[in-house]
Amino acid sequence: MNLIPSHDRIIIRPDDPLEITSGGIYIPELAQKRSVTGNVISVGCECRCVRGGDRAAFQRYQGERWEELLIVREDQVLGVKDGEAFRPIMGQVLLRTLPQSDRHGNLYIPTGGADRLDEPRWGVVVSQDPNEEWYSHKERRWIKKTIVLEPGSSVLYPTYSGTILDFGGQEHVILLVSDVLGVIHKED
Repeated sequence: MNLIPSHDRIIIRPDDPLEITSGGIYIPELAQKRSVTGNVISVGCECRCVRGGDRAAFQRYQGERWEELLIVREDQVLGVKDGEAFRPIMGQVLLRTLPQSDRHGNLYIPTGGADRLDEPRWGVVVSQDPNEEWYSHKERRWIKKTIVLEPGSSVLYPTYSGTILDFGGQEHVILLVSDVLGVIHKED
């Protein structure tokens, strides 16, 4: 049976979750972490940023399951992988997370602050959505890019925002540019 996605829908084949640990322990389906990456099978006619064959990251509990596939809207896709690089889409920014004890300029968060879960987190900008605008289903309109974050910039972001991704053993978080609390500028 063939399914052709409509409008801005995307069909993704998620990566298989780990069913057995390296120690041989079986993980029941309900306890498994749902995958956040997969291969794009096909896209609807209104998709602008994602193409069939792309490797995509998506929001963990979004979309509809159909057999072994996942059907999501384009704005639920966080980004696509171009070769070795990850390209955020739909107004997202990719940050490499930093330990809470890192010092930036004159601002310092002591290690003891890392125990407080409600404090903002540090991150370094890896890449940002290159598009000049994206469609917001929440606001039902196209939104123009208002802030440009340079790669390498240090930023502060809320603890509970974004989706955590792992690239080569390094923890990253991807979130909306509008969720960034501020850019940290070093004093000369």
